[in-house]
Amino acid sequence: MLCNSSQTSSAPVSASQPRVLGHKRRRDGVITASPLKPEEETDACLSNVESCCTTSGESSSDESDVEEVEEVEEEEMLAAAKRRRQDLDDIEKSVRRMEAQVVDASAQLRDLAALVALVVAQRQQQTQLQA
Repeated sequence: MLCNSSQTSSAPVSASQPRVLGHKRRRDGVITASPLKPEEETDACLSNVESCCTTSGESSSDESDVEEVEEVEEEEMLAAAKRRRQDLDDIEKSVRRMEAQVVDASAQLRDLAALVALVVAQRQQQTQLQA
């Protein structure tokens, strides 16, 4: 079926080419169908022609090209997943190291607090003895 831009909305529409109609509301509330604009009708015709005019005799090299592309894409996805897993493992190791550093720093702070308390206690004893 050929598409002519001179077709109107009153022309019969075949089942293979559905017509898309816009709807406009009149002031009195009645809804009417408005015809397609010429550029919309041309776009609709082109999409129908493209969808029905596919090559049925694709060569096996075309199919193998598609398979190769899919294989490459799958390999890239697997490599990306492997990189993300390695990055995650590295981050986990880094977090464990930081946690260990925090534990060490906490122990050092407790030791320092105990040392400060000891020095304070010794000074208080000295001031009491001098008094």
